[in-house]
Amino acid sequence: MNVWNPSNFTVLLIFLLLCFVPTNIFFVDGIDSISLLIITPLLLLLAIIKLSCYLKNNEIKLYFIWFLWVAFTCVTAIRPNLAFQNLKTIAGGVMMSLIYYLFSHKEKLLPYLYAVFIVILMAELYYVSAAFDVIDLGVDIRANDEKLNANTIAYMCFYSVCSVYYIGDLVKNKSIARLLKMSFFAMIPVVIYVSFITASRQVLPTSLAVWVFLFYQRYLKGSGKSNNKLFIIIVVSIAAVVLYDKVFQSLYSGSMLALRTEETDATDTRFLIIKEALRVSSDYLIFGVGSGNFVHMNQYHIFTHNSYLEMLVSSGILGLILYVAVIYKFLKNQMLRYRATRDSAFITFFAVGVLWSIYNFLYVFYVGVYLMPFLFLMMGHSDYLYRKHLSMSYI
Repeated sequence: MNVWNPSNFTVLLIFLLLCFVPTNIFFVDGIDSISLLIITPLLLLLAIIKLSCYLKNNEIKLYFIWFLWVAFTCVTAIRPNLAFQNLKTIAGGVMMSLIYYLFSHKEKLLPYLYAVFIVILMAELYYVSAAFDVIDLGVDIRANDEKLNANTIAYMCFYSVCSVYYIGDLVKNKSIARLLKMSFFAMIPVVIYVSFITASRQVLPTSLAVWVFLFYQRYLKGSGKSNNKLFIIIVVSIAAVVLYDKVFQSLYSGSMLALRTEETDATDTRFLIIKEALRVSSDYLIFGVGSGNFVHMNQYHIFTHNSYLEMLVSSGILGLILYVAVIYKFLKNQMLRYRATRDSAFITFFAVGVLWSIYNFLYVFYVGVYLMPFLFLMMGHSDYLYRKHLSMSYI
């Protein structure tokens, strides 16, 4: 690629800026908020100027309505100042989601947009190796401090598994594509490592589930000879048994992950906070208590770790309906597009979207600046592919 070509230079500049915004906190102190307040709006402005025609998408319209409702419920909040403060973070996620959605309509940018999530995970793992005692990590402590939330590493691991898969199909260079497809298998030990250093119970079931599905899509579904399928299954099965016996079990015994997994419903704070949130939401069903307010209304002083429940308690039943409608519309479109084109890419978007929606039961995604954008990246990618199918049908 000729870097000095204006088009290629713009692609690289956008990629570097998108990488810089979420990772600078791990390398330089004091400029994180500056990068969010300056670079993010400038990137959104560029995206709108160049690609505003794609904002007519129905999911985007629903997303806008949802955000407006969340903003309105800040006015009716128990503590409006706290709600509006939290709204700034949600607005950051909305802006970043629109950036990824709009830029994903440019074919050259697509692999770079997915690569950003891999870069974020690499930066997080680098920070963990520099900031924590490797010997105690996962045994006495987890990778969690004021700069880095352990849950964020877990979600970036999930996104990275998907991104490695998607980039392998998007890259034109055969050698690079082959290397990326091989690195897809390397994500298994990465997933195991992340699950232990974060002591996060959702890493293994979610990231391995998406890996298994994507593996099936690429190597088993519709592949040529049955002998090839059998060989692949045997090799992967042997590797899985070895990893489980030699790596997983030795790491798991005595780890924080094991201790947290053994917690019962009666002692697990997440289950206790769910009961509290349901009680509060029944009293504030229409408008909710306001974004960010529930943290100060429960004895544990934490949020629900559940997108749907947090939306219900924060912005009421309408906020929940609108949030679910955005996800439902995305999933419905993937099935409709698959039936119309028989392109398995839309089944992949659907399956990853379903897993993403299930993952929302385990954390509050819409308050994470870099957690919502992945859904909108897939949304834009799907729109781009479907548009290509429509244009080919008219030839």
